[in-house]
Amino acid sequence: MTELLLRANRGEQGAADELFSVVYERLRRQADRFMREQAPSHTLQATALVHEMYVRLFGAGGTAWEDRRHFLSVASRAMRSILVDYARRKGRKKRTPVGDRVPLEAIGVDLGDRTVNVLDLDEALTDLAKEDERAARVVECRFFGQYTMSEISLLLDVPKRTVERDWTFARLWLKRYLDR
Repeated sequence: MTELLLRANRGEQGAADELFSVVYERLRRQADRFMREQAPSHTLQATALVHEMYVRLFGAGGTAWEDRRHFLSVASRAMRSILVDYARRKGRKKRTPVGDRVPLEAIGVDLGDRTVNVLDLDEALTDLAKEDERAARVVECRFFGQYTMSEISLLLDVPKRTVERDWTFARLWLKRYLDR
C-alpha cells in the first residue's frame, strides 16, 4: 500500500486505481458496518459511500499521502464529510413537496443508548475539536471510520491507553453537549 501511495503521489498512470482496488474491501467493510447502524430509511448504500470517498480522495488531483496511516485517517474524515453532506441534502429535500421524503432525524449515528442526528454529531465534533483535537479525531475514527482502538492508536501514533482515555473523555463530553 505504501508503494502505491508513493506512486499515486508521483501521479503515475493507474496508481490511484490500483491503490483503490487494494483498499476497496477494507473501506467497503467499514462503510457496511457503519451503514448497518443507520436508520432503515437511510438510502445511501455502503458501495456508494466508498465510491464517493474515492472521488473525493483521488479526484481533482487528490492529496499527497504521507503514508498508509495518513491515507486511512483522511478516508475516515472523508466518510464523515460525505455523510454530513448527505444528511444536509436530505434535510433540504425534507422541505420540498416533491419526491421521496426522509426525515432528517432518521439519518443518525447509533451511540449505543440512543441515535443522534449526524448533523448534530458533526456540530458537536467541530466544537470538541476546539477543546481537544485528538479526542475529536478518535470519535471520528470510531464512528465514521469504524476503526478499533488498536487501529486508532496506530493511525494517530499514540498509545492505545491514550486513545481509550480520549474515547472516555469524548463520550462524556459529547453526552453533555448533545443533552443540551
